[in-house]
Amino acid sequence: MNNNLKRAFGTAGACGAALACALFLLSVVASAQQKAPAQAAAVWPATMNPVSEIVIVAVDANTLYYLGPEKSKRSNQAYTGPYPMHRMWHGRLVERLREAGARAVAFDMLFQQTWDTRDDKIFTDAVSAGPPPVIAGFDIIPTPHAVNPQVDLRSYAIGRAGAAVGRAAPALALPFEGLLKAGAYTAGRSLYPDADGTLRRVDMFVSHQGYVLPSLSLAVFLAAVEASPSEVSVSGSGVSRVVSVRGRSVPLSQGDTLQVLFPPHKSVFKTVSYYDIVKVKDSFKAGAEAKHNEKMREIFKDRVVIVGYTDASTGALMTTPAGAGYPRVEAIAAAANQMLNLYAGRNAVPARTSEPRPSPKGYSDPEINIERR
Repeated sequence: MNNNLKRAFGTAGACGAALACALFLLSVVASAQQKAPAQAAAVWPATMNPVSEIVIVAVDANTLYYLGPEKSKRSNQAYTGPYPMHRMWHGRLVERLREAGARAVAFDMLFQQTWDTRDDKIFTDAVSAGPPPVIAGFDIIPTPHAVNPQVDLRSYAIGRAGAAVGRAAPALALPFEGLLKAGAYTAGRSLYPDADGTLRRVDMFVSHQGYVLPSLSLAVFLAAVEASPSEVSVSGSGVSRVVSVRGRSVPLSQGDTLQVLFPPHKSVFKTVSYYDIVKVKDSFKAGAEAKHNEKMREIFKDRVVIVGYTDASTGALMTTPAGAGYPRVEAIAAAANQMLNLYAGRNAVPARTSEPRPSPKGYSDPEINIERR
């Protein structure tokens, strides 16, 4: 695994013209900050870097338009599949990421029910053909309810933890049985904003039926360091809680949560449109496929991929200290990234004030979305 967390440095010269330009830019920034809403956003500290191990695959507006219910509407057909698209596409995505050499694929999605047998089989066949290992999210159900009672949770539980570790879950909405039997892992995807509606902390564990299960952020971190949940131990209590893996520790913030430093939206993690991965091969110009495959390997080889919704219509946007309209998938990536920095011995502590959140620029990678007919 590549644990070199690289930092980018810049140099600047000084001359009369440059100074005048700098003063002008400072006035522009000051004006923008006066107009920006007052919100206490955590700044990406100088001691923490985005790690190259994490890549986001975004179920964005383009993906929903071409693969979701809108496609059926344009064909005057009723859409009857699982939200927001048929699972055959997830199977194709896993296959493409396997070809590109991805280390693991984590879905911030809930696959609770079986749907179309053919679609589900395409997905489960792709998972069972691994690597890469696939991690599918589960949700906490706040009231006791029998959901997938036949599933043995031992395979997904962390190794050593004391009593009262993790948010207690009366019941779980687990992935459908066929997906787990195909070899998918599962981890908790629930996120809990504070009373004011702002997400500041991410739970690391879920406790259910005597087992302590990892959150999706913790599972992504483990995949990045190539460790299994069974290698995790949890010790300490309160602000002294520590997660240890292979003799190295990650301190938590408050009990079983991590106070996350959220980078500005779309500023840190390499992000590629889901649609550009699953569809582009069907529309190459002659000779373009080899170039595309090379670029796919460059982006995804040995990376942990997090798949999640980024379009507002999916209800997957949250408010964080970095601003409103923050996709869940980026919040999960931010927490995993912070753990990787802490694991590498970098000081990832909350810092200073924020800059205004940048305006959206779209999720497609122009080098993946290449040379279509």
